Amino acid sequence: MEPDSQWTVRSALADVLGTLPPNVALERTRSMLRDEDRRVVPSVLNALARLKAPDMANVALSQLKEPDFVVRATAARIVGELKPQGGVEALHEALKLAGADAAIDARAAILSALAEYGAAAATADVKNALSDKDWAVRVHAATLLRKLEPGFEQIYSMPSDLSTSTMKSDPGRSLVRTSTLAGVPVSASRTAALGAATRGAGAVGC
Repeated sequence: MEPDSQWTVRSALADVLGTLPPNVALERTRSMLRDEDRRVVPSVLNALARLKAPDMANVALSQLKEPDFVVRATAARIVGELKPQGGVEALHEALKLAGADAAIDARAAILSALAEYGAAAATADVKNALSDKDWAVRVHAATLLRKLEPGFEQIYSMPSDLSTSTMKSDPGRSLVRTSTLAGVPVSASRTAALGAATRGAGAVGC
């Protein structure tokens, strides 16, 4: 059977495959990593993780180099969950790549993944992210740093827009400016595109 022409349908197929027994779905799902539309790949990665693919760690690490920022965000989340050997180094390199992204998704996900490895692996990058170009990433970094290094606000000079009092007085200014697709943050622009494609295809709900 030929793949459906709509990327949203192929993405939904990956979601379904992730619910099937691995002996039935694993190889079919793995083949979808080669989809020409990289917007399908986040769902494929999530499906492979649910299927507990034996090489999931290596697959996720390899996807940290992808041009698509949502693919990298998804891969980073999975690396953070699995914590494979070599993951910290790969995440450091991915963070450099994500520095050029207009969207926050990959940078936020990479910082979270590094935090899963512990303070020694994450603290330096998280502190650097306190000066990120996007306010939402700065808030996310501050939130992570409060867990990694309790009391850090009393030790380091914090930007005024990241102080606890500011965040409490204006809780709407937070990282939760995004929608969720397949378990990872997705920028509003990508969500809008998905919604438009979905309505056109009449096949998949957002």
